[in-house]
Amino acid sequence: MSKKEIDLLVCSFRYALGRRTAMVSIITEYLKEDWHKLGEWQQKQIKDDIEHAIEHGCAGDDCDVDNWKCVLKY
Repeated sequence: MSKKEIDLLVCSFRYALGRRTAMVSIITEYLKEDWHKLGEWQQKQIKDDIEHAIEHGCAGDDCDVDNWKCVLKY
């Protein structure tokens, strides 16, 4: 995965977090599929952002939160 692709995935994640659209399931699937290709810093930042959004009730609807929690397992 190129740096550009990683940057796009991280930007897409930031866009999707908190949305209540199909984009959440699309991006969470990409994250799970390519998790091992991300650097430790990127993985930590994504996990921290997800945990913060869930804790503050701004991670989306229940189905979205479930998708984000699946990413946290990686």
